[in-house]
Amino acid sequence: MKTISVSAEDTKKHTALMIEDTGPGFPEELQQNILDPYVTTKEKGTGLGLSIVKRIMEDHDGTLSFENQKRK
Repeated sequence: MKTISVSAEDTKKHTALMIEDTGPGFPEELQQNILDPYVTTKEKGTGLGLSIVKRIMEDHDGTLSFENQKRK
């Protein structure tokens, strides 16, 4: 079963929103560029989703980062 979990951490200096899922993660060869426009892992995709989110975050003085879970 695939799951998505969302959590938030709020301090006086920032708010962090963490989104985790049980998907396969990003392929290693795309990890350096996954936030760039037109980078996609899908056969039918524009690759704009994460780059748009990154831009919105930057416009609000935020940051966007990701990491793959360590799989056992």
